[in-house]
Amino acid sequence: NGITLYYRPAYNNFSSNTIIASGTNGYGIELHDEANSNTFSNNTIIASGINGWGILLRYSNNNIFSGINIKTNNTGEYAIYIYEGTLGFPSNFIIRDSILNSSLVPELYVRSAVTGGIWNFTNVTRANENPITVNWSAGANGILNMKWYYRAYVNDTLGNNISNASVLAYNSSGALILNLTTGADGYTSLTEIIDYVNINGVKTYYSNYTINASHTLYQTLSHQRNITELTNIYKDVFTLLGLPLNVTLNFPKNNSILKYINITFNCSSTDDYGLKNVSLYFSGKRGISLVQNKTAAH
Repeated sequence: NGITLYYRPAYNNFSSNTIIASGTNGYGIELHDEANSNTFSNNTIIASGINGWGILLRYSNNNIFSGINIKTNNTGEYAIYIYEGTLGFPSNFIIRDSILNSSLVPELYVRSAVTGGIWNFTNVTRANENPITVNWSAGANGILNMKWYYRAYVNDTLGNNISNASVLAYNSSGALILNLTTGADGYTSLTEIIDYVNINGVKTYYSNYTINASHTLYQTLSHQRNITELTNIYKDVFTLLGLPLNVTLNFPKNNSILKYINITFNCSSTDDYGLKNVSLYFSGKRGISLVQNKTAAH
């Protein structure tokens, strides 16, 4: 084995290791019997023995894996094997920004003896950036949350960043999943967005998402995104149009009939974002001409 934590070791950090596991039952990382709250970052695991798994989890809780690169090369070798876990002693863990490659079997295996646990995967793929595959045994219970990264960018038609814009993302069922706000650079914070949730072997996809960007001084813009197809979105662009002008025809009144040869039109307009000039234009029946077109600051 490479790294084995057994019977309540907690709050350990393992970083930048290359672990080569070989032989029968040679595991890269083995955590069991309440090996809780440990952190593994930027480690490479190569497993080539029979039943030599990349990571084996047994009754271990709240462990975090990031920047992990796992490659297995033999039959029965799963990159991650959730071997045992219950509601009282779950094998909960988080894994993000990692690459899992099982040559001959799925990358993740959930054994039938597992009766509870929550497993959060964010930006976890095979080396070719395809999604990982999962083998969920009949009778196994737990929750797998597959996620990607999401960030929106909001600007106006002149390319100016729009700060304090609201970005709301609703899943295919209409549930609000993300509630974000842009900063001075026009970007929201980088966050996680759910691709699908697998509960006890039943997978539910959240796409298509309907995502709205709004601001009090602009028109709301909405579009849809399929997270399953797009995976990570680091710049979802929303270009907002300004609100339409509020224009009032003061004289003559709308739909009025006047018998004057010369008519002076008077109108006013306001907006919420710095109106500078207004022009009055005419269109309609022949014989009507505009003698003078006045543009006024307002």
